[in-house]
Amino acid sequence: MQNKKTVKYAQRLLAFALFGASVVYVVEAIRRNQQSISLDIFSSILPEISTAALLWTFALFILALGWARLMLWNNDRRSDDLVYIYGLTNIAKYLPGNIFHFAARQAAARTMDIPQKTAAAATSVEIVSLIVAAMLVGGVSLALFAESAIITDSLALFFNPTDYTSALIGLAVVAILIGVVISRSQTVREITKQLGKKLATHLTHSIIFFLTVSLATVLLAMALDVSLKQSLVIAGAFQVAWAMGFVLPGASAGLGVREAAFILVLGLVASQPENLAIQIALIMRVINIFGDLANAGICFLLRAKKASDNGS
Repeated sequence: MQNKKTVKYAQRLLAFALFGASVVYVVEAIRRNQQSISLDIFSSILPEISTAALLWTFALFILALGWARLMLWNNDRRSDDLVYIYGLTNIAKYLPGNIFHFAARQAAARTMDIPQKTAAAATSVEIVSLIVAAMLVGGVSLALFAESAIITDSLALFFNPTDYTSALIGLAVVAILIGVVISRSQTVREITKQLGKKLATHLTHSIIFFLTVSLATVLLAMALDVSLKQSLVIAGAFQVAWAMGFVLPGASAGLGVREAAFILVLGLVASQPENLAIQIALIMRVINIFGDLANAGICFLLRAKKASDNGS
C-alpha cells in the first residue's frame, strides 16, 4: 500500500515538474522572440481566428456526440442529456486540472443512475481513441508533407524489411495466439467484440475532431502567409503536441505542455521561425479556451430550452 502511494506521489511530482519546465520553456521562447511577436497579429487576421474558433467549437460538439454514443451503448438515456454533461464537465480540465473533467463525468453519471462501469469504460475508450486519432492524423500529415531528415529517417527505419522481418513474424505469431484465445472463449470473444465496436465508434468521432482542428490550424497558418504544404506540416505538429499535452496529468488542459511541445516538434520537422510557432500556439490556445466555453454555453442553452419546452 505504501509503495503504491509512493509511486503515485512520484508520478504526480514528475507530471508537475514537466508542467513547470514546459511553462518556463514557453516563457523563455516568448522572451527570445518578443521583438518579432506583435499582438496586432490578432486584429489583422480576426476573420480567420473567428472561423477557426467556430471550427473548434464544432469539433468539440462532435466529441460530445461520440461520448454520448458510448454512454448510450447499454442504457436508455437521451443523448442530449449526455451531450449537455460532456459540454459542461469539459470546463473542469482547466480547474482543478487535466483529468478532472473525466472525474466530473463519472460523478454526473452516478446522478443519472448510469452504471459506473459504463462511465469508466466510456472514459477509457475515449482516452485511447483520442490519443490514437491525434497521432494518426498528425503522423500522416507529417509523413506526407514534412521534409525533415528526422521524419525521413524514422520512416525508413520503420519500414526497413530486412531489419524488421523477424519482428513482424513475431507480431504475427502473437496476433494468431491472441485470436485463438479469443475464439475459444465466448465471454472473451463477446467482450472483445463490444470493445472493438465502441473503440471504432469513438475513433471515428475523434478523427473527425482532429481533421476539423487541422483545418482550423491550416487556415490560421495560411493567414500568416505560410504555404499550404507547410501549413499542413504545422497542423500535423499541433496534433502531436496536443496528444503530448493530453497525456500529462496536472497540466490544466495541457496548458504550457502543448505549447512547448508544439514549438519543439515544429522546430524539428519544419524550417519555420520560432516566432511563428509561438504566435500559432498562443492563438490556438485562445481558440481552444473559446471553443470549450462556447460549447459549454451551447449545451447549457440547449438544456435550458429543453427544460422550458417541457415546462410549458
